[in-house]
Amino acid sequence: MTIFLWVFSFIIVLFLATGMVLSIYFTRRGQFGEVHSPDEYGLLFESIEFKTSDGLTLHGVWIPTSGSTRAVIVMHGHGGSYDFDLYRAPSLHKAGFNVLFFDFRAHGRSEGKRMTFGYEERRDVLGAIEFLHSRGMQHIGLLGFSYGGIVSMLFGAEFPEV
Repeated sequence: MTIFLWVFSFIIVLFLATGMVLSIYFTRRGQFGEVHSPDEYGLLFESIEFKTSDGLTLHGVWIPTSGSTRAVIVMHGHGGSYDFDLYRAPSLHKAGFNVLFFDFRAHGRSEGKRMTFGYEERRDVLGAIEFLHSRGMQHIGLLGFSYGGIVSMLFGAEFPEV
């Protein structure tokens, strides 16, 4: 019976240690990768920053379309930055949308030490929406990929007006 308890305890400790190591790996700030610019696609843009409700400064780019009050917030994947999704901007811009790209907390150029897979990132999206309202945007959509898709689903469930 004692060998059974020892093996069972070992398995439990191994399981908990593996979970701890994986959680640290997946929630820590990643390294900043490639840098791209809307200039590469011939788009006029403005480098922007805005605050989240918990005081972090997030960085991004704003690609305006004159005469439109429709905007799309493009949200990147885990461990990345908006740089990898900039190739999507020309088609959205051509379709008449203003486009906002930003780096989530603990990603790219933005502040933050940990990512939370949507829980705190909802604050990031709220900050982005406040920025868009300050620019006169009336119709706002979310376009998220991978990690950004998780955030958009969590956010959209709480804020159906977006």
